[in-house]
Amino acid sequence: MKPFARRQLTTQKRVFNYRLSRARRQIECTFGILSNTWRIMKSIDTDVLPAIDSEKAICVLHNFLLAKEPIQVASDSDKDNWRTTGDTSARFTGSRNSTRQPATIRQTLCDYFNSPEGSLPWQLEACMH
Repeated sequence: MKPFARRQLTTQKRVFNYRLSRARRQIECTFGILSNTWRIMKSIDTDVLPAIDSEKAICVLHNFLLAKEPIQVASDSDKDNWRTTGDTSARFTGSRNSTRQPATIRQTLCDYFNSPEGSLPWQLEACMH
């Protein structure tokens, strides 16, 4: 999913872009850890459904091994230091045109992240820096 363009960002769109960026970072870190531990992740060359099953199995095995021998995880204060280290802007190639469905989903998520049910107490302060 692509973020809203930087031009004329409203507070609501800025919050969405921030939350999307955090989600992407978590997913990229997860796949990085899994591909370093389980080399098969680097070369899964199959259809989508078998690949999904393989990834689920790898996650289960990984979590099982972590339960036996935990690794050290960064502290909560370290998790937001990404903003001070390098460029965090998303890079896109190819067409920037989107169909209506992804744009509708993006707007629905934007509305949810800014609603009382979906907002986080610290999101406005974090995304306005």
